[in-house]
Amino acid sequence: MKEKARNGSAAIQGNSPFTVSSLEEDLEQLVYQAIGQYPTDVTCTFIGKSDLAVLIENIETPLEKFLLQQGRVETARDYRRGLHRAIGQRVRQLVEEKIDRSVGEVLTDRQTNTSWMGMFFLL
Repeated sequence: MKEKARNGSAAIQGNSPFTVSSLEEDLEQLVYQAIGQYPTDVTCTFIGKSDLAVLIENIETPLEKFLLQQGRVETARDYRRGLHRAIGQRVRQLVEEKIDRSVGEVLTDRQTNTSWMGMFFLL
């Protein structure tokens, strides 16, 4: 597993204490299992007591790179949307498990010209 320095900030949500860094590390592992490579970074930030923002950096797959190099931008977008939905559902399940609360809504976005994925959880 990839080693990375962390600030070790902690948050307690729901009934289950956990550290933000452990959530970030679990999300890194989830992305690795889904696409076969680690993201450059995962950042989780609680906004108040009811929202969570997640930024996953550098998750462009070799297939996406190939499609873009071939000028198949729309095909790459469709692939990313499907991958994003699949990863998003797994991330939602992980977040619910870690914070011991259900997620009401998940807002996600990923631009074609970047390899970042942003997720906003309404708890």
